[in-house]
Amino acid sequence: MELRESRARLHRYIEEVNEARERASVLREEIINSATDVMNQRMYVRSLVTAIFLPLGFLTELLGINVGDNPFAFIIFLGILMTSTALILWIFKIKRWL
Repeated sequence: MELRESRARLHRYIEEVNEARERASVLREEIINSATDVMNQRMYVRSLVTAIFLPLGFLTELLGINVGDNPFAFIIFLGILMTSTALILWIFKIKRWL
């Protein structure tokens, strides 16, 4: 009789351990999903910043900012950079990325 009771108690303990393992697995999946969401949001912001500043860096590297010949060349170049930035931001707003 005691052996049967011990066996039943052991069986209940094993079921409780299995249930705890399943709950832990579900919690683990939720934690991984939330961490993935946070990482995706951060990568999205980084991609937007890169998309804005990459063309600016390209233009400054390409032209080398050699504007010593014309006194207004630097102002014109800044205007080009500001216009390209405004265009990029406008495209982002149209596509609802910002």
